[in-house]
Amino acid sequence: MDTSIVRTAHDLSALREEWEHLETHDPATPFYVTHRFVDAWWQAYADAPGIELRVVVVRHNDQVVGIGPFSVRKQTRQGKPTRVLRWASHGDYMDVLLAPGAHRATVCREIVEAATRSDVQRVHLGNVRTPGNLANHLLKTDHNPEFTLHVENPFLDLTPYADLDDFVDRAGLPSHARKYRNKLFRERDVTFRVFAGNEDNILERLGALHIAEKDFLVNERSRKERHSLFEDDARTSLVRSIFENPQAAVTFGYEDADHNLLGYRTCFRHGRTLLSWNSAYHPDLDAYRLGKVIQIDILEHLLSVPVEQREVDIFDFGAGRYAWKFEWTDDFRPTYQWRRNLVPDAPPAPKATAPRKSTTSREPAPKAAVTDRSAKPSPAKSAELAARADAERQPGSPLRRAVREVRVVAQDTRSALRRRTNPPTIWYIPHPDDETIFMGGSIHRTRDRRNILVLLTRGGASTALAKVNAKLLDPLDAAGFMAGRGTEMAAALTELGVRSRNVVRHDLPDGSVDSDAVLDIIRDLATRYPRAEHRTMSYLDPHRDHAAAGRALRQAYREGIVSDAVFHLPVPLVRGDLGSRAPLGTRDVAAKRRALSQYQVWDPRRGRYAIGGTSVSKLIRDQLSNPTERVHGPDYEP
Repeated sequence: MDTSIVRTAHDLSALREEWEHLETHDPATPFYVTHRFVDAWWQAYADAPGIELRVVVVRHNDQVVGIGPFSVRKQTRQGKPTRVLRWASHGDYMDVLLAPGAHRATVCREIVEAATRSDVQRVHLGNVRTPGNLANHLLKTDHNPEFTLHVENPFLDLTPYADLDDFVDRAGLPSHARKYRNKLFRERDVTFRVFAGNEDNILERLGALHIAEKDFLVNERSRKERHSLFEDDARTSLVRSIFENPQAAVTFGYEDADHNLLGYRTCFRHGRTLLSWNSAYHPDLDAYRLGKVIQIDILEHLLSVPVEQREVDIFDFGAGRYAWKFEWTDDFRPTYQWRRNLVPDAPPAPKATAPRKSTTSREPAPKAAVTDRSAKPSPAKSAELAARADAERQPGSPLRRAVREVRVVAQDTRSALRRRTNPPTIWYIPHPDDETIFMGGSIHRTRDRRNILVLLTRGGASTALAKVNAKLLDPLDAAGFMAGRGTEMAAALTELGVRSRNVVRHDLPDGSVDSDAVLDIIRDLATRYPRAEHRTMSYLDPHRDHAAAGRALRQAYREGIVSDAVFHLPVPLVRGDLGSRAPLGTRDVAAKRRALSQYQVWDPRRGRYAIGGTSVSKLIRDQLSNPTERVHGPDYEP
């Protein structure tokens, strides 16, 4: 087999006929790795800094039998430049292409080996479809442990339903969806329309609406993390080239009487599937829940065609385990990701440690004599061995000392092995009590591995100080107040199974936590624990300090400093449809309730002042009655 690398737009264009030949023989080829899409992607990103095209082409007897649509991107990891293998595309489903009848294992191996040459330090390929060509190969090789679940893609199969009424009768509609739709059409003069490709210049119009929605969320809802992909010139150029084909894109939208676009959901069309890509709504219609409402009209439009004449069988809601998607369907396709360090990270410099103290002498253990176990000892020899064994069982014997030291070494070895094979989960906590209210059940759920709690502030800015002092004869000063917060947090962590030696305390300014300062902390811990999982509050959180911690962890993920990041939403201070529900077992819920109760303990003689129960009493009561946690990933943008 011959392997070559396509690096230029000219050579990529010249490959079109052979590429599309593979597509036609594999109808399951994802839309986002078709030649049309990859060629459009490279035309849009060819001039972007730090991106190189690396499409692997495998030929056998001068026939193309495999294509790997990759790129190499220059990124920064732990402050150092690194070259990362990524897809030469953006999308929810990715894969390599194989010719029918080709020896799949051999061709895939050639693709992987050619893509990961010595100038690539890391592999980060996400959204790998399963089952699929690359997935089937990686699962059967030594790369299996590196190939992990990435995200769920909910989809709705339309084929069982005769029309919308049949769908409503058999599957039902999300809660209040019909009510919001009736309210919209009763109070607003709107019309539902369907646009093919860039009909009526729809791309420019939906871009303007998406930016307007972003500005509204940033300015009115303090959603500082929001951005619009239409502010990315390269991304817009890519989408524009796709919209030039009326058969490749379809937009469902609402217009008012003056033909102003009020809301939309736009999809890519691939075979008999619609791939939901983007949506937005006009800020004036914020109260109408257009995301739910427009989906009713989309389904009515698609299901109004007789089954035998339909062109669409599947409506794919796109990547993301968002609750609103699962209100429409129970079905989903998982995609996987392949992450691998081809060049191992440099280990952190070892810390100087004092030698282990021991009350035992350093007298070496005696060497055991080699004996023939098959020979039966004489009675005299047996008596001698028994006497020696009795002597060696005495507390001060050399053998007992040797056994103790061996056990110490073995225990240290087992602990080190556990830390190496089960990297820790690191929780970045803005204030005492945040860990229990918003993360407690999840912390307890991971108690079998090492949980490291990083307290970012001591919580000195809380207004609860005045309320607590009003009940004390001897008022607390600021230092005593913060010590009290630390005491009740320690008691709560004990209930959650966190050891005190695994709690790291910082003293960032409460009320004005800086994301850069948190990022420095994350960077340091990521260096010490390179395979750790990282958890903190959401960047969507309305609390300034919480959001700062979330932005820092998200930035660390985007820079490649960490590879696993999860964000906890402040339940119940946010909408219940944000993120997804964290799975908590019965024991996790019970442990969380016990930990919450520690913040209600009033016993001044023991330094317990119920500070959490005073400061956030409503949140604690709410979680005691309904312990719920919601989480999302670093790419979540509701």
